[in-house]
Amino acid sequence: MVTNSTSVDGITADFPHPILKKIHGEPTRKEIVELHKKLCENAAAVTSNLGGGKHGHLALILSDKDFLEEAKHAFEAPKNPGDDPPTTTKPEDQPSVNDRHKRQQRIFEKYGNTDKALKKQIEATVEEDFLSTLRNELTGFNQVTALQMIHHLYVTYGEIDEVDIDENLVAMMKPYDPELTLATLTNQLEKGRAFAQMGLQTISENMMVTKGITLLANTAVFNDDIKQWRRTPDNEKTWEKFKSYFHRAHKERRKAITTAGQGGYNAKANSIYGVPTTEEHEAQLDLQERAAESLETISDGLSTHQDSISELTQANAVLTNNNTTMAAQMAQMMQQMQTLQLLVSQSHGHAAAPAAAPPTGGGGNRKRRQPLPYDYCWSHGKCKHSSKTCTIRKEGHKEEATQTNKMGGSTYGL
Repeated sequence: MVTNSTSVDGITADFPHPILKKIHGEPTRKEIVELHKKLCENAAAVTSNLGGGKHGHLALILSDKDFLEEAKHAFEAPKNPGDDPPTTTKPEDQPSVNDRHKRQQRIFEKYGNTDKALKKQIEATVEEDFLSTLRNELTGFNQVTALQMIHHLYVTYGEIDEVDIDENLVAMMKPYDPELTLATLTNQLEKGRAFAQMGLQTISENMMVTKGITLLANTAVFNDDIKQWRRTPDNEKTWEKFKSYFHRAHKERRKAITTAGQGGYNAKANSIYGVPTTEEHEAQLDLQERAAESLETISDGLSTHQDSISELTQANAVLTNNNTTMAAQMAQMMQQMQTLQLLVSQSHGHAAAPAAAPPTGGGGNRKRRQPLPYDYCWSHGKCKHSSKTCTIRKEGHKEEATQTNKMGGSTYGL
């Protein structure tokens, strides 16, 4: 749903989420994240040609940096055109000037009223005590934006700590099963990025692409595609192009496996991967049968012919030699058969069982990692990485900051 209304009530009525769930008591980070998501959906539904024209008024509830990362266009807030249109020196041009002035007024009014509608939703959702520090005794929240309100809630009540950040990064880098759709991988990374963004942390587009390449490389089945991707100019290695490129590569890979299976792939695979031919397999079976017969003969001889010790010794020597040869051949055959079974499974579209999902929290205290040596980070304070190696940086991050020279950085945990 999109809206072209310009009044506060009209804009609110057309929101996808006109009424939000009330937060009782001090808001938790989870509640703030959920509120922020709903506000983002509402803001994006209010049409605008600014910021690329595809994200409505989303810029009202995201930082400039996060909006640029999302929309790939900067959003320049409309300016007040004034009450009256400018007067032209040519009377014949005045009508067009008047029309342009009306459009500018409508854009400015819609922008301002959308922010007011979002603020009213925040006020209605969060109890007044938890917003009181932003409220002016004379003007109320008139001088505060919706973005400032949501930022206040995050910083005061819902800041993501280092444990949350580490757990989110671990979840983002969960090994990818190439038998699943590529969307499984991209959704996993985008979910982690959204988590960090809602906590006012930034995971850049370049970092998203790097993480995606790492997960694909670990599967060892996209090596040629990754080599080709790395030849792409750096300015073209966007997240959207990454998704498009490897979606196509994944689709072509699945199609090649299916086609090969239908066209005698298994027979070719036997030759390529060294799987035994029919003749070799029959020879191995014959060797096993002869070995079994030898064992049976030896057993009979022990029970009925005590005088055949010399013959038994000779037969046992032959059997031992056969067994040694057979053991080596059997080990090779088992390895080859496992490769064949994998190829056959893939050619029939049997997906490998997905890796077990990590256990989710079910109440009680969260299990924390064993303490490790700590460093100092400008964005996060006391933590396991330094300012220079930090991958999720707050705005204004300083790589040179240390615990002895914080340079105005975080004092978390100190």
